[in-house]
Amino acid sequence: MFSIAAKSWLSLYFISFLFIWGVFLPFWGIWLEEQGISSETIGLLFSIGLALRFVSSLTLLPNISRGPSLLQLIRILGFLSLLAFSTLFYLKGEFIWALITLLVNFLMAPMMPLGDIIGARLVKQINLDYGRVRLWGSVSFIAG
Repeated sequence: MFSIAAKSWLSLYFISFLFIWGVFLPFWGIWLEEQGISSETIGLLFSIGLALRFVSSLTLLPNISRGPSLLQLIRILGFLSLLAFSTLFYLKGEFIWALITLLVNFLMAPMMPLGDIIGARLVKQINLDYGRVRLWGSVSFIAG
């Protein structure tokens, strides 16, 4: 089985997650507009998406963080997000794009706090320099 150091894994996690988030947030609305979605609908989707991020973090995160391992939860949420984005290759239409927008907002919201929880645990367990690890995630967000 493939093994990677905790520090490297967390760095790669923040780099990849924040890069995707840095592309999604500013450019998803532009892409939707190119597909013919009205500005009003895009604004409504982003507003509902913001509310879903709030609801997801407030309700889903406390319930799931007590269950299986946090790494397993990140894997599940990441895989479900990948599935949501991959439907873009197979399904078209305003309803599908709206559903993907809302689903991605709901699924990805808990992933950042989960990464922070893992980072806080690693600070304690292996004396991780969390600032340096998180720095590269922030750089990738800006690059995205």
